[in-house]
Amino acid sequence: MTTALPLLSGAAPDRTVRDRLEILTALIAAPSFDPLFRDEIIQIPGQHPIFTWGCQVPQCERPGYEASRLCATHDRQWHSAHARGERKAVFLASAEALSAHQGFAYGRCRVCPGRPAHTRELLLCERHEHLWSVFCRDETATPDLEQWVADQSAFHSFGTCRVPACAELSVSPLGLCLGHRHRYNLDGRPGGATIPQAWRRVYEDRGCPVPVNIEDEPTYAQWRARTGPLFRAGQINLKMLRPLVRAEIQWGLFAHTQEADPGYWAITSVQRLAAVCRERGFDSLADADTDGEHHQVRTIARSLRGTLQVLYATPEETKEAGYIETEHFGRRFPRSVSRIDLTAVSQPWLRDLL
Repeated sequence: MTTALPLLSGAAPDRTVRDRLEILTALIAAPSFDPLFRDEIIQIPGQHPIFTWGCQVPQCERPGYEASRLCATHDRQWHSAHARGERKAVFLASAEALSAHQGFAYGRCRVCPGRPAHTRELLLCERHEHLWSVFCRDETATPDLEQWVADQSAFHSFGTCRVPACAELSVSPLGLCLGHRHRYNLDGRPGGATIPQAWRRVYEDRGCPVPVNIEDEPTYAQWRARTGPLFRAGQINLKMLRPLVRAEIQWGLFAHTQEADPGYWAITSVQRLAAVCRERGFDSLADADTDGEHHQVRTIARSLRGTLQVLYATPEETKEAGYIETEHFGRRFPRSVSRIDLTAVSQPWLRDLL
């Protein structure tokens, strides 16, 4: 079971949340704080010195496995090379870099930046991709993509995805991004939200608003509210977290990079911790019960709580609780936690003496 952090000076829970959020907001706004961790959606570079997630092969754009730090393709190639007696450095230098494949957004359409690209190869939205395919079927036309793009007009945007935890662009008047439209279909279309099959030709081409029919609005809204963000390599999505728990994760990630010997934290595990806090509506990491989660999720949550302990509890409160927080006195021991637990000493006078 998790142990809740002590309240600030005996304050009421709502006051405690507000006070803690003020502390973290000030720290996050400080010039010394790495701006990489300030956004709701944190995009970690593939070769970040602490949160490395990219394949080790130079210039390879694909995410690597946690164990080997190689993408799936290079991991298979390395096993074969290793069996032949090849050295790792020689393999990394000679391996061919691969372009991004799965787990990445395709970006925006090169014609209309308000709509998402449908494929990585063409970087065109669904509408322009269809128009390009029609153009290429014309035997009298010369299929020059760059010239064709220059002659096209942008279509209006459908805004961002209506799933609150998502920040990607919608692909249709239904209001869902490409990934969440697919997930909505897989989930059986809860609430029965639909748009006319020929909506582009019948409505959009004529400049008319596209009707959206929803059979059960509460069910559709419930599906959107409980649906999490799409997996994106190197991305930590903190949208729709309670303000304090979002700030706690932001500060904890930065504090982890400042440790003398930071352990490896898989970004997927950090994202899973954020998902647990989002799904269960936690106000703070102090409430985050991660029992039953992967051991690394539990480890990260425990480490974050330890980091926050220094900010949230005063020396007087730690004494009352029966432990010493050495960072209160400017001491942090290498490869050791800063908390010294004295609760095993049952006599208060002896514990105070220690």
